[in-house]
Amino acid sequence: MDHLITQLDCWLRDHRSDYYKELNPPATNEELEMLEEVAGAPIPADFKKLLLWKNGQSSDCVSTFHPLTNEMFVSTSHMLNNMREMKELVQYGDIQVWEDGWAPFMDNGGGDVTCIDFKTGEIITRDHETEELTRLSSLHDWMTALLKELSTNNFDEWDFDECRSAS
Repeated sequence: MDHLITQLDCWLRDHRSDYYKELNPPATNEELEMLEEVAGAPIPADFKKLLLWKNGQSSDCVSTFHPLTNEMFVSTSHMLNNMREMKELVQYGDIQVWEDGWAPFMDNGGGDVTCIDFKTGEIITRDHETEELTRLSSLHDWMTALLKELSTNNFDEWDFDECRSAS
């Protein structure tokens, strides 16, 4: 996982330096402990490494992190808020598909999220309209797919800010 984070760090510095400056410092031990408490399970090791690299992007930054899903890389505090909100929506019957232990680390601002399941390490993308789930077996697989997309497409000309504001 370390080499994937290093590759991502280098790509962001080289191709999206303005966005890179908007990334938060690493998560603190207290923030990580709070995630574990709310999730009811230990943080998967690879996800912990990601959060110890950067704790999402600044809450003032609405630029897209993931170019294909138009999602922002959210902080632990944003994750915690989403986890509590989703749990409440399940309790009131407003949504059916949500599990305790899912931490939404990517968010498109319109209800679609990409989560890591603290119990299995799976990556789950949830469509808010259909509640359809797409799964990848691990954060390693998700990062590998992301880096492949970044390296094989010309995102140098991609307008990430315009993409965010259009959604």
